[in-house]
Amino acid sequence: MNTNLNNQYNDKDELRQALLELHYDLLDEAEATVLRAAIDSDADVAAEWANTLKLASDIADAARMPVNSEPTAHGIARPGVETRGNEPEGLRPTATGKSSVWLTPTLVAGLAALFALFMIGWWHLSELPAKPMAAVRIEAEVIDQANASNEFLIKTTRMDGSGLSVGGFQVTPAMLSFSVLAQNVTLFSGVAETDHLGMGKIVLPSDLVIPREAELRVEATSANGERSESSVVVPLEPTRCLTYLTVDRPVYRPGETVYFRSLTLERASFQPKVDVPIRYELIDPSGAAVAGMFSEGLTERAVGNGAFTIPKTAPGGSYTLVAKSLDGFFPDERREFQVRAYRVPRFKKELEFRRRSYGPGDTVEADFKAERAEGGMLANVSVAVVAKVDNEVIHEQAAETTAAGTYAISFKLPTNIRKGAGQLAVVIDDGGTQETKVKTIPIQLGRVDVEFFPEGGYLVDGLRNRVYFVARNSLGEPIDIKGEVQSRDGRQVATLQTTRDGMGRFELVPKRGERYSLRVSSPIDVHNTIRLPAVVKELPVIDTGVGVFAAGEPITMQVRSTVDRNALVRVVCRGQLVSEQIVKLKPGTNPMSIPVGKKANGVVRVTILDSDKTPALPLVERLVFCRQERQLQVEIVESAEGLDRSPGESTRLTLQVRDETGEPTPAVLGVAVVDDAALRMDDTERPNLRTHFLLTSEIQKPEDLEHANFYMSDSDEAAEAVDLLLGTQGWRRFVSGSADQPNVDYREQLVRLLQLDGDPLAATPTSYQTNGRQVQQWNRYREAAQSAWRLILFQTRILMAMIVLLWMISIAVRMRRSSSARLAGLLLLAATSLFLYGCGAQQYSERASVAADTGSVEESAAQESAPPMAMEPEEMFMDEMAMDGMKEMEKVKPAVESPAQKGLVKSTRDERNKNAVGNREFDDGGFGGKYRGSDQSRMMFETDTLTADDLKRLLASRGLDADSLASQLLDELRFPVRQYAHRHVVGDPEVREDFAETLYWQPLLITDSEGRASIRFDLSDSVTTFRVNVDAHATSGRIGSYGGAVTSRLPFQMEPKMPLEVTTGDRIDLPVAVVNATKAEMQVGMSINADSALQPLGETTRTLSLAPGQRRRELMSLNVLAGSAEQDASVEIRGSTESMQDSIRRTLHIAPAGYPVDVSIAGRLSDQASVPLLIPADFVDGSLAVAVRAYPSPVADAMAGIDSILREPHGCFEQTSATNYPNTMALLYMQKSDSTNPEVAQRAMGMLERGYGKLISFECEKRGYEWFGNDPGHEALSAFGLMQFNDMTKVMDVSEEMITRTRVWLMGRRDGKGGFKRNPRHLHVWSVQQHIVNAYVLWALSEADVAAGQSRRTANELKAELDQLASVANSSNDPYLISLSAATLMNVNRNTEGRKLLDRLTQLQHEDGHLEGATTVVSSGGLSRKMETTALAVLAWSKAAKYASNADGAAAWIRANRTGNGGFGSTQATVLALKALITHANHQDVSSAGAILKVMLDGNVIGQTQIPQDIRSGSAVEIAGLGQSIAAKLAESDSVELTLQADGVNNLSYTVDVSYNATTPESDDQCPVKVTAELSGKFDADGNVAAGDSLTVKASLFNTTGEGQPMTVAIIGLPGGLEPQIEQLDELKKAGRFDYYELNGREVIFYWRTIEPNSVKDIEFGVTAAIPGKYTGPASRAYLYYTAEQKQWTKPMVVEIR
Repeated sequence: MNTNLNNQYNDKDELRQALLELHYDLLDEAEATVLRAAIDSDADVAAEWANTLKLASDIADAARMPVNSEPTAHGIARPGVETRGNEPEGLRPTATGKSSVWLTPTLVAGLAALFALFMIGWWHLSELPAKPMAAVRIEAEVIDQANASNEFLIKTTRMDGSGLSVGGFQVTPAMLSFSVLAQNVTLFSGVAETDHLGMGKIVLPSDLVIPREAELRVEATSANGERSESSVVVPLEPTRCLTYLTVDRPVYRPGETVYFRSLTLERASFQPKVDVPIRYELIDPSGAAVAGMFSEGLTERAVGNGAFTIPKTAPGGSYTLVAKSLDGFFPDERREFQVRAYRVPRFKKELEFRRRSYGPGDTVEADFKAERAEGGMLANVSVAVVAKVDNEVIHEQAAETTAAGTYAISFKLPTNIRKGAGQLAVVIDDGGTQETKVKTIPIQLGRVDVEFFPEGGYLVDGLRNRVYFVARNSLGEPIDIKGEVQSRDGRQVATLQTTRDGMGRFELVPKRGERYSLRVSSPIDVHNTIRLPAVVKELPVIDTGVGVFAAGEPITMQVRSTVDRNALVRVVCRGQLVSEQIVKLKPGTNPMSIPVGKKANGVVRVTILDSDKTPALPLVERLVFCRQERQLQVEIVESAEGLDRSPGESTRLTLQVRDETGEPTPAVLGVAVVDDAALRMDDTERPNLRTHFLLTSEIQKPEDLEHANFYMSDSDEAAEAVDLLLGTQGWRRFVSGSADQPNVDYREQLVRLLQLDGDPLAATPTSYQTNGRQVQQWNRYREAAQSAWRLILFQTRILMAMIVLLWMISIAVRMRRSSSARLAGLLLLAATSLFLYGCGAQQYSERASVAADTGSVEESAAQESAPPMAMEPEEMFMDEMAMDGMKEMEKVKPAVESPAQKGLVKSTRDERNKNAVGNREFDDGGFGGKYRGSDQSRMMFETDTLTADDLKRLLASRGLDADSLASQLLDELRFPVRQYAHRHVVGDPEVREDFAETLYWQPLLITDSEGRASIRFDLSDSVTTFRVNVDAHATSGRIGSYGGAVTSRLPFQMEPKMPLEVTTGDRIDLPVAVVNATKAEMQVGMSINADSALQPLGETTRTLSLAPGQRRRELMSLNVLAGSAEQDASVEIRGSTESMQDSIRRTLHIAPAGYPVDVSIAGRLSDQASVPLLIPADFVDGSLAVAVRAYPSPVADAMAGIDSILREPHGCFEQTSATNYPNTMALLYMQKSDSTNPEVAQRAMGMLERGYGKLISFECEKRGYEWFGNDPGHEALSAFGLMQFNDMTKVMDVSEEMITRTRVWLMGRRDGKGGFKRNPRHLHVWSVQQHIVNAYVLWALSEADVAAGQSRRTANELKAELDQLASVANSSNDPYLISLSAATLMNVNRNTEGRKLLDRLTQLQHEDGHLEGATTVVSSGGLSRKMETTALAVLAWSKAAKYASNADGAAAWIRANRTGNGGFGSTQATVLALKALITHANHQDVSSAGAILKVMLDGNVIGQTQIPQDIRSGSAVEIAGLGQSIAAKLAESDSVELTLQADGVNNLSYTVDVSYNATTPESDDQCPVKVTAELSGKFDADGNVAAGDSLTVKASLFNTTGEGQPMTVAIIGLPGGLEPQIEQLDELKKAGRFDYYELNGREVIFYWRTIEPNSVKDIEFGVTAAIPGKYTGPASRAYLYYTAEQKQWTKPMVVEIR
């Protein structure tokens, strides 16, 4: 080889490669020229060239392609040149075309790819499952779902895609069968057919009652029978109902019975279509359910009823009766009433202000009206008017009523008012009786809130808009205002003034871009900015004129528009479409008349929609009112003379029901006969039956209506009021409000309205597709085919990549020497690679997204957040408002089951979402649908159930048929009819003492076919008018109400006015009205007789003369004797004339004077013990009570503890929990000791079940528990509840879901720093030290987990918190914290750390066994703090046997320091003490069974009893009534010592409970709060107040420390002659002056959840001087709820009334 070639090619391999490239013309020209020359000149190169040609020939033969070589001149083939003639033919270089470079490799690669593709496809297709049988696919679309339509459009197609194609949609005719199912029960069924295009319609009967969660199941079979059956399930809108709830009276005394009735009618027709299951509950003043006060059952003829007897110990206050639908047919209905001691007034008084509010300088105008209880206006009698503002008299006037018993009051308010606390009192005196009517003057100071409601929903640019508005004060109450609407530059554009109930209307033409605001001119000094909504353009404006239309009258209105628009006017009445009309809106005013017929009555919604949108888009909306013509009329058949009766007389009444035409008609009646004077004690006018169903049930805040029934009258004034009402309160769909307050959260009202109208987000037509067995088969088949296709694509791409790689290598060999060819090859490689990568990629990604879409509803829902499309600013404004409204509604919409959970495939979305994210297509059969279906629906229908034949055979074997069985079962479920007919109580026939107020109650009285029914009852001894109230309904949908009267009169009458309660030492100047109702003069002899505790003063008899018709008041004085014991005493007044006589007996309660003192001496009795009693010599005579109690078992401890807790003021979660927990402990102990006593267990379980229902009512809406169930939840209290709930699970069924969510909520309150958060908005603060709260929460959590058998859970989930707990405890000397921490660490098996803390705890124990913490989680003090700490130490020591002696000593101290009535201090202390004692029960050694326990004084037995043979019976042993003997001893000696003796007993726990009233207070200096109370008002020079006057109680609660205090109680005692003004207490509560209040006799009990450091809580409330005399009230006091033994007392208030 020549030198040049040696330098260029290192070896022969490189030379051969170059020669091969030369042959294929892949070298550049210079290199090719050199090689050709070497071939000619170098034999070695020529030899290699010959080998190269042979190799090329072999390759060509393999490819069956001949090699085209042309000889050169040298006999060697040379590409592209002529062959030299002297070279051998076979050795000439080849001259080939360039196409051969590409053609051969490409053909080879293609053949290989085809073969590989065939093999791959054949392999995967052979693995596919068999193709399922073709089936019919069903799509069901709800027509007009917004109006709960029961019409459904059905489309049927073939799942295999074959068949007729219409518009690209494959259709097939099919046979349809459908059924309405509810919980697998068929309610209705039918058949239908589709047309040749596969379209059909199913219409359900309009009268079909559809319960909640009912479904329409449609099954389809191809008409030719070639396709298998398939089905689809569609959820149905339930039948909407309304319920009217009534009680017999508005006010009750503790111990009386509340009768109640509910009427549930179908909302659209008012027909009693369905009997529904209802639960009634009673809610106390704190918002908690009253234990045991619930009832469940099934209505009959749409009527439910029942009766609750209020416990005699129930606190006074506002109670609420709640009716709940157990199957969701109607929203909760509530009815409030009062519980308190009261006296029925003798006058029926009304005092009405002419406006809803007044400002400084305004003239107040009010109308007063009065009539006697027995009927007759109080004509020409004296009235005294007194007006006060900020406790200063601003107006006094004496006058007389008119002949109609009325009086008009007018006075002017001061121009400078500081607080705005005003009262107007009217004292009316007819000579015999004097009564006072007091009402708060509605004075408005400060901020005013105004909401604006443009008619239709928006302020529209350039058009005349009517704008409705409502004004409220800071408490949300309607007020009256005047003002002007101003533009941005202050120019007046409109004036406004409220018309009724804080509502009004004005007009203006707004301009786009302008901003409008309201300037309030009256009341004065209102400076907050009130803005109108922003102005939009191109929307229509609706003007409905008067807004109230006669029955059957078309709805006339004007629609103003600035643009041409195709619109749809839709009229809906209570969810039913009553009219629909297509209109063409032109610029300007478009008058319209929409016929609605008589079907539309009550509140009607008129909506204008843009019909060019699909579906039609709501633009504006308005509520109007259509009067109802159809109604029931009820009358009493007896004549007016027949309704005038005498006391005690038996009475029969006949009721006649007629329709609006006067024709008799059958009906169902609810009848009540009640003392009208008792009914008038409630100033709130309740809506009657027609008002409720037609109006107030359809609006947001019916409580705002001062006189709701007025709105239903036929006057023009009432029509205007209804128009204002519906213009301001009736919105369903659009957002209302001002700019600074656009969305007022009327949560409770919105919940109610949404339950009636359904979810607005689901208001567009929604379609549902088949998701049965066939669809599942087709889904699996298609998924398998898609999977095979994806694998074919994937494997083909891999194979193609390998083939292309080889192909490119072969091409690259030939292109190596050409730069341009290399570039082309690289581009070809890239293009080919992209082609291969993209082959099927789009389909693959789409299939993958479909598969991902089917994964979960949550994942697919998360992908629905695409940004909205661009829109015009005004469109954005409109959409934002609508969206905001929907969001507000969505927050409160009732929870419903997802269609996916019910086996449904929802194929279309809400149109608003569709507009936002664009249309999305879904695969047939629901592949990738957002709500991918499951097999739950199919599984539901495949559940084993009794067939119809099975049921028939079963019934036949029992001698029944299906109808009789159904009737029997329903009858068993129905409410028993709680009817009551008064029977006159006859004791002494000459004395009136039966003063029953409810005489008759019949919730379900059915008339005959002629509409007649009769009732019978006895009158009581009251001289009064009894109101006959009747509510009537008929199957036709007619309803009606009636109010009649029966009068009970006497010609001669004695009527004393008794105080409700007095104190020993009081003087009662008893006013007695002596009435001559005849037309003749009479001489009257009268006398008084009273029980021994009441001593008449002066003469007990007297004689007087009465002129015809005269009424005279005589005062007869009584002294309440000092030293009298607590008791009820009676007073009898007798009067007689020559021919007539009357006697009446009344009772009152007597309480001892002084300051109540309770002392408890506890100890352990072994055979005998001496107990010295330290009772002061000056205790109040008659007040001493002494009782000895013994507790032979831990169960007795628990039961006694419950009794002690029940004696405390009650109402919050912690008190309820403390009452409930000991029952759990007692039952657990009986289980543990195998000593169940049936009687005790039954009592405990009964209380436990009732308490559980009350406990869970305190759960906060946002989870967790709080004192009164108000957000935010309280961490420590929730942990305490969780611990109790887990213990309760061992003895009763407790909601696991509730326990789980409470624990989840608590875990979510961790702060990430080893502790727990405390919401800064806490309404109750237990402890100011965070580490105490952390320790308590961790202890309660660990105790709960131990009770649940998951002790490791706390250790695993709360390691950081436990580490922090251990660290803090190790550095603390607080026994309370150490006890909590040690118990917690032992619970989670961190025993080494726990025992270390237990060792430290032993060092902190006092010699007597107790421990005292530095603080507690409830910030308790005194004995309660010691008790809580010691109890926790017992619980901690009990977890390790080593510390048994320490636990014994601590438990002994707990028993020895029991407080009165079996308790151990505060509620928290009592619960922890009982928990410790029962835990320590096995260490108690008591041998007392059957022993005789004696109480001896000076060696004489003064009481004895036997300890039960079964000491585990749970009964505490009590010897009471020892006070009299001990008081006698104290009269002789200054000291008394009792001896307790019980032979053979060992370690028997006992207490000696002593209670008495002291003449001087014993306030505890350690009590951190104090209270003052005094009377303020108009007193004369002697300090007396006139009867009938109003006084003010000024009470102040002081926190005397610089630390915040937990729950605090202040009890204000009122003298006997004063009566609190309940309405004012309710107003103060609403204003937030205290958290809530209770009434107990003469005491008003106020509660605060927390008291700020050094703060003062001032309360001023009014009282009325009702009865002359001199009275002393109970002593007022204040204390911390959790340190009740430390009280601060204040001097009792004293008043003398003349």
